[in-house]
Amino acid sequence: MKLYLSVILLLFVGFANGQKMVVLEKFTNSFCGQCAGASEIIKDIVRDNPNTIWLSHYKANGWLDNPLANEQSWALWSEFDIPGNPLGMVNRKAINNSVIVRSGQWLSEVEKQLEDKYYARIEIKNVEYAAWDRELKFDVDIVFDELPEDGPFRVSAIIAENVV
Repeated sequence: MKLYLSVILLLFVGFANGQKMVVLEKFTNSFCGQCAGASEIIKDIVRDNPNTIWLSHYKANGWLDNPLANEQSWALWSEFDIPGNPLGMVNRKAINNSVIVRSGQWLSEVEKQLEDKYYARIEIKNVEYAAWDRELKFDVDIVFDELPEDGPFRVSAIIAENVV
């Protein structure tokens, strides 16, 4: 399988060039009748705000053997105690004491995040991918222009495949 590294590299190159990026994460499953409409909302947001990266976290019911289900998505559903769908997170920032955002709030929250100041420039270096064992290695350089008041600071790498 080919790795869809361009999203990651665009994310980090964007930061390195001083562009604010926003990650919009959608929680979905096969029994969600409203999720198709929510995807259309996200398509419009991404089209109108190209510095937005869309990720979907799929949860299959326990009795289904579904290839879209994976341990990482299950962990997020559990960790954030997702009560239903379509719900999402925008940069995992808390809004009214919760990081969970309803689909009607996605656009305004993405726009708010795009307006927020960014504090760091991130660069990915020395990318190595070993296809035979599907191992990806890279170094991350982060330069803070100014330290934000809040911490701790974390770097997350999200790698998406272009096929399932």
